[in-house]
Amino acid sequence: MSPDITIVIPSFKSKELLPKLLQAICNQSLQPKEVLIINSSDEDLIKSICNSFLRKINIRLINTEKCFPGKARNIGVRLATTKLVAFLDTKTIPKKQWLEISLQELNSKKAYICFGSTKYVPTTYFQKILCMCTFGKKSVQTTPGSLMERTFILKHGKFIENVRASEDLEWRERIKRSTNKWVGTSSITSYFAISKSLAQEMVRQFIYQIHSAKTETQINTKVILLGFFIFFLAILIPQWNSIVGWEESPLYAPYITRGFMIFIIFLLYILLSINRLVRFRNLLVKFLILSFTSIVLYIVYTWNRVYAGWSEESFFYIPNITKLYLVFLFMSCFIFRGIYIPLTRGYEIKEIFPLHFIFAGLIGVVLDIIKLPGYLFGAFLALLRR
Repeated sequence: MSPDITIVIPSFKSKELLPKLLQAICNQSLQPKEVLIINSSDEDLIKSICNSFLRKINIRLINTEKCFPGKARNIGVRLATTKLVAFLDTKTIPKKQWLEISLQELNSKKAYICFGSTKYVPTTYFQKILCMCTFGKKSVQTTPGSLMERTFILKHGKFIENVRASEDLEWRERIKRSTNKWVGTSSITSYFAISKSLAQEMVRQFIYQIHSAKTETQINTKVILLGFFIFFLAILIPQWNSIVGWEESPLYAPYITRGFMIFIIFLLYILLSINRLVRFRNLLVKFLILSFTSIVLYIVYTWNRVYAGWSEESFFYIPNITKLYLVFLFMSCFIFRGIYIPLTRGYEIKEIFPLHFIFAGLIGVVLDIIKLPGYLFGAFLALLRR
């Protein structure tokens, strides 16, 4: 007899991926009672694929208007008729013992939810380098592959519906804050749809961070980067007119410093008025690191003017000091992405050196720059969000 489990699968433009996923479900050592596919793409194609598997598993195809994964999962949970609900997506393929292991973990720990665990599987050289500086070699906790009590999710765990990405990360963080009755598992699902080119990954990361700005995910990183951004503006703005050439330049902006200070005061007034600064007390350590880095940057920026008087004969004069400092920051990010991240996420030294870390570091730096607008936008929204 099949256990009382419904598998919910959001589907959008997945005609090439869905057959492999359904076959993996058919091969499960523990078969679900039903599979709910929430389809918001071509109805006829997906229906044809589902019909070819009806003799093996019980599939219910729910056609809906175009929607993001969070909304599709909410629909699936609401329409499920079983006690337990599991999540998959068309890019995540479960191992044969996925449901069996997850159910055992759920029952043995008497938990409400067992989170999924996914390992990213690269096949090309670029995908291997991309995994090295981002996902890592170890499995990571994911929403696909999760098994949970349906009533608990209906009460505490509905997904944000109006964002394309990061709603799953926000959902897991919110679940963990609401209860301690959750468990994780070892790697039981595999992800094969890694970006095949740098351009594809850059587009994906940019879109992901813009949508992530609407959620509470990665809030620490967003606020820290916002602090850096405002500090850079504080350095740049007073020097702007001298940089562009004063009144002779079309970019000349009268009273720019005064306007910037009014903006900062107005921003601080808003933050204090809505009492949002309290929630960032846990950022004390990172704030101290930010302050130290900012002070060093300011000293570097003014060193030759203040301490050497722009005299090249002065003992304190350091040529190109600002450029050297910016190169130092770049190299710090490069080493972080190319060496530190791979070492902490399962890669051995021989897999990183002698050359792979160079490509991993460069790709990591590029992706960090691409994500920056989304981080800053998210920080502003987080500070102003009620």
